[in-house]
Amino acid sequence: MKKVSLAYITSLRLYNQACATGRLRKLTIEQYSEAGYERGDTGLQTKYIPEDITIISSSLFSRPLSTRSQRLIQRMIAELCLYNALWYFDPTLSTADNSSIKELRAAQILSKTEDARIHFVNPDYIRKGSKPAVLALTTKELEGVQRVSRDNIRNLSMKSTLLDLPTSESEM
Repeated sequence: MKKVSLAYITSLRLYNQACATGRLRKLTIEQYSEAGYERGDTGLQTKYIPEDITIISSSLFSRPLSTRSQRLIQRMIAELCLYNALWYFDPTLSTADNSSIKELRAAQILSKTEDARIHFVNPDYIRKGSKPAVLALTTKELEGVQRVSRDNIRNLSMKSTLLDLPTSESEM
């Protein structure tokens, strides 16, 4: 019998467990341009395991951020909604939190919105979902909205396969 590593056996066992618990889903193709975002059906299916994955840029780890700001980033990672760049946090709870929000804005990780408690998280640094999908679906969620609210902070769905987006600010 051929000798194999313990890591190989562990990996194979976990792979087989994952295959047994997978679900079927349609494979789609994403196309995006300045004019819009489209997610089309390929007619193919694959097995997948639903996962709640947050994408974090490795550049966040090399930034000289305060410990408090790093804790806020951890909280953001936990609370950010799927395909949505909006995040709710009330910085008026403490002056230290307020200064951390300012630090994250200066680092361009957060941007202001009309509501001081609702922040736009830069998907270049932190997001749940592909960057084009997060930006397109957040834009679609806010289309026609005069002022962001907590109602806009929720998991967004990819059910809408075509999102026509304005190509310039003059079209808004």
